[in-house]
Amino acid sequence: METTDLITRLSILNQLIRLHATGNARELAVKLEVTERSVYNYIKLMKSYGAPIVYSKPCHSYIYEGEGNFFIGFISSL
Repeated sequence: METTDLITRLSILNQLIRLHATGNARELAVKLEVTERSVYNYIKLMKSYGAPIVYSKPCHSYIYEGEGNFFIGFISSL
């Protein structure tokens, strides 16, 4: 997988998590056009960078425990 594909999918995943709109892992895999195993790998990767992701049964979505945003990019010190 190209790095740009990974970054794009992580960005989409972040947005879906923030909107409480992921569905379960199978539904999320369809939305991201990847395998269910890839979904678990993306979530594991985001968690390894400190993202407090949990699955919420009432929301039927992966969510962040608390406020925050997963950011991928460069911030200039200008």
